[in-house]
Amino acid sequence: MRYDTLLSTKTPLVSIVIPTKNSAKTLPELLQSIACQNLTNLETIVVDDFSTDDTGGIAKAFRVQFYSVEGSRTQARNYGLKIAQGVYVFFVDSDMILQTGLVEECVKLCLDGGHQAIIVPEVDVGRGYWVSCLRLGKEISRVERGHEAARFFDRTLAEYLGGYDEKLLAGEDFDLHRRAQKLGLRFASSESEIYHQVGDLSFFELMNKYRFYGKSIDTYRDKWKSEIHSSPDEFVRLVFRKRHLLLGNLIEAPGYFLIVLAQYVIQRH
Repeated sequence: MRYDTLLSTKTPLVSIVIPTKNSAKTLPELLQSIACQNLTNLETIVVDDFSTDDTGGIAKAFRVQFYSVEGSRTQARNYGLKIAQGVYVFFVDSDMILQTGLVEECVKLCLDGGHQAIIVPEVDVGRGYWVSCLRLGKEISRVERGHEAARFFDRTLAEYLGGYDEKLLAGEDFDLHRRAQKLGLRFASSESEIYHQVGDLSFFELMNKYRFYGKSIDTYRDKWKSEIHSSPDEFVRLVFRKRHLLLGNLIEAPGYFLIVLAQYVIQRH
């Protein structure tokens, strides 16, 4: 059924699943951005790993579903998937903000285009030079195969895939995306964006984050080693394709290359 036909009846329910852990600083803006979506047929499910701040109070103030479940981010997402009632499920992190109209666009892409999974571009927002470099990196990676993963799924198909692999602490988004590709799901990318609140990151804070996730990324790589073929040549080709972005951001470009180099070194040691 086309989206414009449904407008005269009722749009499908969308379940938005949000894992949290001491997320009081960023959660209000996310929940406010959900409240401001054009679609109102939404259920918001916050799955919290026993936060010690006011995460629970904020969730209750916004009158969303709130569950306390001990475990990792992947386990929280799967718990949300298990209890979700929506036709579609949208996995969002607690430090994100949804652009107005995003959910409506995702539903429209599924209904009108026959897609079962939607990739939503991310834009890093915050202060400082290194945040600008991260933002440039996201722009360079946009619509590049293997650099983005779907977050919005037909719920039945997400359940059929078994949700997220709970053995993965890093790369779980890309793992689910690859399994969906193998199943033959039809993907689309939205024009609307997610804003990722990264704060005011220093270079050392950024490297510590990469070290933390780097400890787990090998599990993801081992799982897909027959299909992951990253190489310096592929990176050179990516840079060449997106050279206009680098030329338009000459101040941030050196920082972007330094971040890529640091990621490469950290994730291989």
